[in-house]
Amino acid sequence: MLTFVISTLNDGLSNIQLPPEKPNVWYTIVHQYTKDYDFSGLEANPVLKSRNDLNYYELQGKGLSKSRNYGLSKVRTRYCYILDDDIALMEHAQEEVIAAFEKNINADIITFQHSDEFGKLKKNARLKAFFHNKFTIARVASIDIAIKVDSLRKHNLLFDSAFGLGTDLPSGEEFIFLSDCLKSGLIVLNSAAVITSHPQEASGIDFVSNREKILAKREMFKRVTGKKISMMMVLFYIKKLPSIISRNKFRTFTKTYFSLR
Repeated sequence: MLTFVISTLNDGLSNIQLPPEKPNVWYTIVHQYTKDYDFSGLEANPVLKSRNDLNYYELQGKGLSKSRNYGLSKVRTRYCYILDDDIALMEHAQEEVIAAFEKNINADIITFQHSDEFGKLKKNARLKAFFHNKFTIARVASIDIAIKVDSLRKHNLLFDSAFGLGTDLPSGEEFIFLSDCLKSGLIVLNSAAVITSHPQEASGIDFVSNREKILAKREMFKRVTGKKISMMMVLFYIKKLPSIISRNKFRTFTKTYFSLR
């Protein structure tokens, strides 16, 4: 009934810790690797041994969105959930996801909540149920997304492989994905349930440290709105301006972000 799609790269495979097997729950691991990766230790990896609920696939090259799309293509259950290799599932996470879809039968996608490794919730965690719109999806991480698989396939929806870690635009893929889902008429619901934990985040918070990260935000808004400069893009800039200034990135960020090239 439910598959967790886990993306990992090279030695990140050793980070994966799977909970005990449960009925109707499966795990799909997409193991991306670079040309110089040494597979010699793979046979000793405990994740890949003695599991009847696990499907393992190898995929050469980088690109987190590419990995997620490949994993989604292998899902044979009604629902799936997106994970990374450093995510820990709460004890009843599987039951929470299935119950949420069974309670909200019209929902195509349900987003959940996660804490850090110390049990602390992210700032302004959404601890209530509501229907997402084009603004609220901006605060969703890819590791919070559960999907009704047939809904994606009906509309040919996937992650944009030009965005995400391992590309020249290393963020924004989850926002674009959910935006595409909303534009296709899918119902995207938020759940208050906290079902995973993740080490304190850096990639989503850091959007100013280099040119690629700044461009990722700019191109993300262009991809979603179809405009070189949009109101959504300007609102993001205004909201983040204090942080940009505090990091001494005002000139660099502003020049790159609003460049029309």
